[in-house]
Amino acid sequence: MNRMVLNLLILGAILAVLRAVLIALLVGVVLALLVALITRPRDTLAFLVFLGLLGLAGAHPLAFIITLGVVVIASILANSKPKAPPQALLTDGRERPTNWKGSAAVS
Repeated sequence: MNRMVLNLLILGAILAVLRAVLIALLVGVVLALLVALITRPRDTLAFLVFLGLLGLAGAHPLAFIITLGVVVIASILANSKPKAPPQALLTDGRERPTNWKGSAAVS
């Protein structure tokens, strides 16, 4: 009887340590997600949407197929709009330092 109680206590201690390790791992993942959201918000949000779609695919396959169809149609419609002509940048070749007033290159 004493041996069973000792085994039960050891098993409880092992499970408590395992639970603490899992909680620490979860806190680390949440902190990494926060850092990723701050440094690369677009990539992180795309990753979270991807994970949500994977979860939806596992839980509700029909809803996943409908959502995927809506996303594909929306992306096709967004890419079919005519693009605006590119604007000239400040470093465009037509602008030279000699054309600037007050510049040392002007003689």
